[in-house]
Amino acid sequence: MSDVFSLLSAAHAEIWVSGGIAVLTTLAFTPLVAHVARAYGLIDRPSSGRWHDRPVALLGGIAIATAIGAGILGASVLGAGVLTGNEVSYPWPVWAGAGLLFVLGMSDDLLDARPEAKVLVQVVATAAVLQGGYEFWRGGPGWASVPLTFLWVIGVTNAFNLIDGIDGLAASVAAITGSTLLLMGLAVGHVGLAIVMAAVMGAAVGFLAYNAPPASVFMGDCGSLPLGYLLAVGALDVQGGGGPVVGTLAPIAVLAVPIFDTTFVTATRLIRGQPVAEGGTDHVHHRLIRLGASEKQVLTVLAVASAGFGGLALSALWMSASLVVASAALCLVMAGVLGAYLATIPEGERAEAPTSPSSTTERITERIGALMRRFFGGVSWKSVAGVLADPLVVSAAFIIALHLRHGGTPPSEWTILMERALPGIVTANTSCLG
Repeated sequence: MSDVFSLLSAAHAEIWVSGGIAVLTTLAFTPLVAHVARAYGLIDRPSSGRWHDRPVALLGGIAIATAIGAGILGASVLGAGVLTGNEVSYPWPVWAGAGLLFVLGMSDDLLDARPEAKVLVQVVATAAVLQGGYEFWRGGPGWASVPLTFLWVIGVTNAFNLIDGIDGLAASVAAITGSTLLLMGLAVGHVGLAIVMAAVMGAAVGFLAYNAPPASVFMGDCGSLPLGYLLAVGALDVQGGGGPVVGTLAPIAVLAVPIFDTTFVTATRLIRGQPVAEGGTDHVHHRLIRLGASEKQVLTVLAVASAGFGGLALSALWMSASLVVASAALCLVMAGVLGAYLATIPEGERAEAPTSPSSTTERITERIGALMRRFFGGVSWKSVAGVLADPLVVSAAFIIALHLRHGGTPPSEWTILMERALPGIVTANTSCLG
C-alpha cells in the first residue's frame, strides 16, 4: 500500500494537475451551463417518473465532459503523454466511444432518443472498447470475453445512468469510484489510467458543489452515460493486476452500488411484470427514502457503501484468492438479504413504509411462489435461498477465520487442510439444514 502513495508524489505531478484542472473547470463552467439551460428552457420538470419536486436545469454533463477533457489535456501538456506516449490509458477508439455516448446523452436530454438508437450507439461504443484492446476476462477465449465485455460496458454504463435518481448520488459514486480506480491504477503500474481517473474524480467533485442536495443543476444523460462508460473501461484496465480471480471480482466491487441497484430494479420489475427499461421511482435510493431517511442521509449511506466496497477492491490486490472469494461470498449473501428486504417496501409517495404488507409485496410473493411451484415442486423460496446462502456464509467464515488466525495468508499446510476440510463442512452444514 505504501508503494501506491509513494507514486502520488512530485514524480507524478501530472495526476494532481489532471484532477486539479478538472475540479476548477467544473466549478467555473457549471454555473454558466446551468444559466444557459435555464435561459433556453432546458429544465427537468417534476413528473410521475421523476423523484425531484422542483424544476432543475439540465445539461450539467457538458461541464463534466469539458472538465475531463481539460484535465487530461493539461496533464498531457505537462508531459504525462496520455494522448500519444507510452502511458496511454485510453486509446482514441475509447475516447470516440465516450464522445458518441455524450452525443447520445445530449440527444436524449433534449429530444428523447429512441430506445433502439440508444442500444445501437452503446453497442458501437463497446465495439470501440474492444478495438482499443480492452476486454473482460483478458486472455480468455474470445467466445466468452467478447460477450462479457459487451455485457460489462453496456451494463455499467446504464447502471450508472440509473443511479442518477436523487441529488448528488451519481456524482458522489463517480468521485469515489474514480479515486479508487486511480489508486488501483497506481498499484498495478498503470499511471495513464490514474491520470484519466484523476480527471473523472475532479470533474465529479467539482460538479457536486452544484449537484449536492438541493441540486441547482442535473448532469443529465450527457453526463451520466460518458461517466459510467469511462469508469467501466477503467475497471477493465485494472483487471489484470491481481490474477484472474481478483482481477474479475475487484472491478465488480468498485462498482458494487450501481450494479446492485440495477440488478435489484431489473429483478423486481421482472417479477412484477413491469418493463425493465422504463423510468421509475423504485430504485434502492428511492426505497430507502420511503423508510423515512432524508435524501442527504441516503446519499451519505450509499456513498459510504461505495467507499467501503472501493476499499475492499483495493485491498483485494494484496489478498489471497481464497480470501477474496470468501469476502465476495459474504457480500453476495448480504446483498441478497438487503434486496429481499427492500423489495418489501411499497412504491408510492415519499413516506414512511407501512408496517402491514402492501399489495405490491403480496404480488411479488405470489409471483415468486408460482415460480417455485413450477420449478421446485412447491418448495418455499425462502427455504431454497437459505439452503444456498448458509453454506456460503459458513465456508466464508471458516476461510476468513483461518486468515485472521495467521494474520494473513495461512501457511501452505494450513491451506491444504482448509481445501480438504471445506467439502466436508459444506456437506455437514447442508445435511443439518435438510
